[in-house]
Amino acid sequence: MKDCGKSYHGKHLRAALAYITVPEKTQQGRLVAGINCVPEFAFEQMKETKRKYGKLDKRQGYHLVLSFKENEVTPDTAMELTSRFVKEYLGSEYEAVYAVHDNTSHIHAHIVFNSVSFVDGSMYRDRIADLLGGSGVGIRGTSDAICLEHGLSIIESSEPSVSRAEWGAEKAGKPNFRGLTRADI
Repeated sequence: MKDCGKSYHGKHLRAALAYITVPEKTQQGRLVAGINCVPEFAFEQMKETKRKYGKLDKRQGYHLVLSFKENEVTPDTAMELTSRFVKEYLGSEYEAVYAVHDNTSHIHAHIVFNSVSFVDGSMYRDRIADLLGGSGVGIRGTSDAICLEHGLSIIESSEPSVSRAEWGAEKAGKPNFRGLTRADI
């Protein structure tokens, strides 16, 4: 989530937090939790962290979605697994709010976290290695390891995942990081 500019720093962050915590999607808020912040005050707490480190005008946060195969988990199991993911991946450095949505045919969890570490003010960097992971490393690796440990399915792919930006660029026929790398090789 990028910054909106001087008139309203954090607009997208506030909107994302509001979206993931909608009572109708989260069993009236029962499936909402936070780490290193209180969900009801998360926006203000995240903004205060940014203010403390002078990073109000930088990238505001990140929004992850963990999706589970239809009929594979209950909302409570999804909440437990998401809580574990958040603690393992973000818990020591970032403020995060997470919520399980059970209002669709497949249960999924949303995680919104601050882009600024409350520990030292460093910015989270979403490197390709973090996204792709492997062996319990990075976003995908951590998620896959937790799911496999609980006997849940994971997405098996012959090619590494691509970011939404890369997917969009490829679809539009524009150059992207992976394509440029392939051409160089």
